[in-house]
Amino acid sequence: MSPNSPAPRPRAADTESAPLAGRFGSNAVAGGMEIALTILLFVLIGLGIDTWLGTRPLFMIVLFLFAAAGSFARTKLIYDAEMDRLEAERIEKRNAKRAEQAAPSAPEADAA
Repeated sequence: MSPNSPAPRPRAADTESAPLAGRFGSNAVAGGMEIALTILLFVLIGLGIDTWLGTRPLFMIVLFLFAAAGSFARTKLIYDAEMDRLEAERIEKRNAKRAEQAAPSAPEADAA
């Protein structure tokens, strides 16, 4: 990039999705990988327990269901908290804008 060329502007998608990034940063793939690796870890632990006890894949299935339910419940809780935060932020901005619009008209009414 030459020194005379303008600095690259952020893409619209980057700036629009920034508030939705949440705890995973702007990379939602990290969230998916966390879910997949958590489930894989629990499946491997269940497989190890089944091998150690000589049982059918009972523990593997139980731990898979436990990890899947826990991962998706955790993801939903994180999503709900982020949406609540964004909604509160939007309401706060709206109220500030309304107060700003109402404030200039108050001195004009006193001057009359």
